[in-house]
Amino acid sequence: MVAHREAHEFGDDGTLVLVAERCVEGIPNLIGNAEIPSAAELKTFFAAATSARKSGFARAPSSAVKGVTDLSAPIIRGDRAAAALTVPYIKMTDPQDSVHTVIEKVQAVANSITAQLSEGDSRA
Repeated sequence: MVAHREAHEFGDDGTLVLVAERCVEGIPNLIGNAEIPSAAELKTFFAAATSARKSGFARAPSSAVKGVTDLSAPIIRGDRAAAALTVPYIKMTDPQDSVHTVIEKVQAVANSITAQLSEGDSRA
């Protein structure tokens, strides 16, 4: 199942992964009608974006559901992130997979999508 959720809050994991690939001038387009963040918020956000770029994933509390952690990995098109695959993670009392295992699985699926996009896109 494919779902789409607009990034309504500055700092949403999917936005974090995407902004790690884009310049500051693009922030107003990413956050829509929300307030422009303060310099301190931007500094914190870009530190997290740099970390996401280096690690290949982002992990943050869900902006939509309390108690849920969003795990995101970039889907690359050409030389930049075109989208982010984000999945919710809920810590269970008897989990089948650790959060680290789930992150690896999210990255594997994002990499698979990236590969399929690259194969079918002459611009990539």
